[in-house]
Amino acid sequence: MGYSYDEIYRKKQIDIEFMRKLKIIRKIFFIACICLFFYFKSKPATAGSSPAALKTDERVCTVLKATHRMVCDTNCDDKINCVDYAVTFKFEWDKRYNEDECEIVRNKNDNNHWHHLFVRVKSNGYWIYVEPQGTNENYNITSYWENKYDARYNVYGETELWLTKGYL
Repeated sequence: MGYSYDEIYRKKQIDIEFMRKLKIIRKIFFIACICLFFYFKSKPATAGSSPAALKTDERVCTVLKATHRMVCDTNCDDKINCVDYAVTFKFEWDKRYNEDECEIVRNKNDNNHWHHLFVRVKSNGYWIYVEPQGTNENYNITSYWENKYDARYNVYGETELWLTKGYL
């Protein structure tokens, strides 16, 4: 039961075509993977997108209520703004909970001329980024400010500076 030369040639041509298509598909898949990698790598980090941020943290809600009740012009600039809310939140947090679990964060984005102060708190091992001017239903910095906020411009380690000097 032999194959004729034409049958073998035709089968070989089909195999060659299949291999070419498979090679093209592999290249497309590889390029798509690289594109996805760079897409997610270049996408701004969404601070507060941790599993802990998906549920309401009762400690944050407690401190938010106190912050809204107690906020005042902490830096004597005749305005109540993000500085006052962030500083008040930090003071209220430290009265109730571990001070190492709350930090003031500055976001300075010269691209959209946005300079903002907010806080992050540690909840179940994850940092939650909190807008102190927010509500119990909407305090996540990313959802509160949407397109204005870009986590790539966060500045950390300035908590003491803001608690002592308190100006933007």
